[in-house]
Amino acid sequence: MKRTRAQRAAALEGWADRVAPGDLVEADSVRRAREGEAIAESYRQVPQGPDEDAAALANSIAMTEAEP
Repeated sequence: MKRTRAQRAAALEGWADRVAPGDLVEADSVRRAREGEAIAESYRQVPQGPDEDAAALANSIAMTEAEP
């Protein structure tokens, strides 16, 4: 049986109430590290040129400023 959107939301809220905040921070750190390594590997395989460097820098600054 497929759950409704409200049921999925309630289940997610229940999970969030049970999980320790430190576990969320640790999980987020692990996810960020894996994503960062995947991005770094892609740059090693296909290096950027000077035109792409400026766009990448601007994107990185924007993403950093958007972080909570």
